[in-house]
Amino acid sequence: MAKTTVIAVAASAVVLLAAAWGPVRRGLFTPGIPPEPRETASACAECRPEAEGGAGGPMSIDQVLAERCEHEIPAYECDRCRYEVGVVKVPAALLSGTKPLVRMAEVARGAPAGSLSLTGVVGLNENAAAHVGSRVRGVIAGVSIDLGAEAAEGAELFAVESAEIGQAVAACAKSRALLAPARKTVEREESLFARGVSPEHALIAARAELERAQAAAAAEAHALAMLGMPPDAIDAIDPARAPQAPPRVVVRAPLAGTVLRKHAVPGELVEPGRSVILIADLRTVWVWADVYERDLQAMLALAGGGGGAGVTVAVDAFPDRAFEGACDYVGAMMDEKTRTVKARISVANPARLLRPGMFCRVEAPLPARGDALVAPADAVLQDEGAAFVFVHLKDEYYVRRPVVKGRELRGTVEILDGVEAGTRIVAGGAFLLKSDVLREKMGAGCAD
Repeated sequence: MAKTTVIAVAASAVVLLAAAWGPVRRGLFTPGIPPEPRETASACAECRPEAEGGAGGPMSIDQVLAERCEHEIPAYECDRCRYEVGVVKVPAALLSGTKPLVRMAEVARGAPAGSLSLTGVVGLNENAAAHVGSRVRGVIAGVSIDLGAEAAEGAELFAVESAEIGQAVAACAKSRALLAPARKTVEREESLFARGVSPEHALIAARAELERAQAAAAAEAHALAMLGMPPDAIDAIDPARAPQAPPRVVVRAPLAGTVLRKHAVPGELVEPGRSVILIADLRTVWVWADVYERDLQAMLALAGGGGGAGVTVAVDAFPDRAFEGACDYVGAMMDEKTRTVKARISVANPARLLRPGMFCRVEAPLPARGDALVAPADAVLQDEGAAFVFVHLKDEYYVRRPVVKGRELRGTVEILDGVEAGTRIVAGGAFLLKSDVLREKMGAGCAD
């Protein structure tokens, strides 16, 4: 018997809770009788404009206060109709206490300067890095530098012995060997022509032959220069003397820097186009930061108008150090996989502490805009892509007002249009008001 009584009492409690929950759920901020299901205001032609206004734009505060509903009372005071003008009622108890459910804030003018927090990777300064290789196919005859060494511009890196160089040297010597006979022929024809012994066309032919020989010799010398032979070695080629050593070319550093990679040992075969040594100046590095689309406008403004200065880079290896840099380039394409755009920050690295390949954190400063308004980020809500806030209307009533958002930064958002400085808006708990005012979309609208 006792067990049966307990079950009956529990069942009665469930029924009572279910009956009570419906009105509470439908009217969280409405202490009166909950609205009955009715035609939505958006479907009723007689109940527009709503708070968002319609074709004439949003209703002004004065219009909201003056609007009267079909019950012949101010619409914002009507428990059934105030949602049609975007008004909710917030009991004072929700704004009081040590932990109020709803908090107020004031729109302020003059957004403070802040920064964008980005992630990135340290890379080489590609304007001060070179992949050095051989211009000819051959065998490495000697290596003059080691991995990690500092090389001066023009320093010898490695030497290559090549049959191609030997052929080019031979061709150059051959073309130079033809210069002396051609010059003597021109001198003889000039002498004969001056004495009237030889016709003029013979002199012209001799001069043409000399010019062809000179052009051929210059072309062969240029070919050797293109293969990497220095000018003094080219000038030293004498057709009267055979070369005393195997033909070789010395590869030198095109710039001053650190040897970061070395794939060269004596006797190794090299081909044109293959990178043998990577040398780079690490006194400056490039940091490539990932910029999401929402931050792209701010980053472009920083790189353009602000000169990009003031960017700081931090790495885990040196947690107590901040490396200063400047954003000087923002990529023109977005990565389809990560949905980010690359931004380049040039960072001074005199102590060579930053290593290419390091992950890093980037703080990019954003300039203050004194003419902008700022509000807490949780005060600005979204509905179907449109931003809005709840503004204090009168007493316990708050009205929805559309706004235009600017950039978001560290818990705040810029308001570009819609409210004025000093306007009191709902910050904490604004989503509760949104849920209540959007009830009209779920079937609670105006009466027939």
